[in-house]
Amino acid sequence: MTKLERCQRAKEFHEKGLNCGQAVLLAFTDVTVLTEQQSMAVASGFGGGLRCGGVCGVVNAAAVVLGTAYPATLENGPDGKKRSTQLTQDFQRRFTERFRKLDCHDLLAEKDIEGTPAAQELGVTGNNYPELLPRMAQFELTLLDWAENHRGARKYVAFADKCWPAFPEAFGFEPCYVNSRLVSRGIPVSCEVDIYGALSEYIGMCASGDTVTLLDINNSVPQYIYDEDIAGKFDYSLTDTFMGFHCGNTPACKMCNDRAVKYQLIQHRLLEPAGSDPDFTRGTLEGDIAPSDITFYRLQCDSEGNLRSYIAEGEILPVATRSFGGIAVFGIHEMGRFYRHVLVQKRYPHHGAVAFGHYGKILFEVLKFLGIQDIAYNQPKSLPYPTENPFA
Repeated sequence: MTKLERCQRAKEFHEKGLNCGQAVLLAFTDVTVLTEQQSMAVASGFGGGLRCGGVCGVVNAAAVVLGTAYPATLENGPDGKKRSTQLTQDFQRRFTERFRKLDCHDLLAEKDIEGTPAAQELGVTGNNYPELLPRMAQFELTLLDWAENHRGARKYVAFADKCWPAFPEAFGFEPCYVNSRLVSRGIPVSCEVDIYGALSEYIGMCASGDTVTLLDINNSVPQYIYDEDIAGKFDYSLTDTFMGFHCGNTPACKMCNDRAVKYQLIQHRLLEPAGSDPDFTRGTLEGDIAPSDITFYRLQCDSEGNLRSYIAEGEILPVATRSFGGIAVFGIHEMGRFYRHVLVQKRYPHHGAVAFGHYGKILFEVLKFLGIQDIAYNQPKSLPYPTENPFA
């Protein structure tokens, strides 16, 4: 079990109402060889700092795990006791370095995360890889310096990153979280060297006065999620819905509270040794994107050098995705027909820009002003597309 999987398991148990010590112990049943019932029983009194605001239940549970893995017994004598003491003290030192306190009372008093912008972005549990932050900060500052030094007479700057596989293999982390921070500051950053994606983001920022994102649009909603959470609750058919997804470039301010810096699951499987903990694939900002009205749009140049575009208004539904990445369930009326007769028929790439609000009217006027003659939209059923069979 990876470190991240253990963290997720502990988080899930804690959210079910178990105390922090129980949650941690349950994440290590493969080490302690305790059953779930035994783990819950052993750690029952760990919560609230042994019920008196003392040493945090997490620290107590960690001592149980370390003692099980590296026991001090009559058989191993002073050497076993010395090793057990050293490991326990080392854990307490590292815990204190990270959280500054050991006692539950003190930790809860500092739980308020309003202190710094970084804490507001990632919350108490969202910073899974604090050791990456210096490198991420260096990368962000380098991009900002480069933009300023190469801006020239231009007022605005946009980036189109070669984000994978070259970047993580060379620099040791994914650029996604940094990208999301730049976009939240009004600097468009697109993934996978998508130049027209970056330009689309810039147009959306100007039109909305707000940050935007860029997502893959070629992921369907599983039938079971539609049946459980959408059918009968929202006015969308299954083909009106889709999953908007990307590795983790969506600004934190547009995501749900459980957002966190994680690792890119697909790249981890493809690029890193099987069974290993994530290494250079860490650095994505993941979680469900918060419900919102949206405008889904893109400007693109075809192979003949002609500019074309599309616009569709819809919403992000308050439906859990049960997936990874920066992701959401989208609802756009007649999306199935729009996908087939516009996105596929006209060979648009798989990235779509997302503005958080209904800005179709202003975007349409902007694109007309730019001289774009082909501006597609999600036409109602009563208005067939030119390539749509009227007899079907």
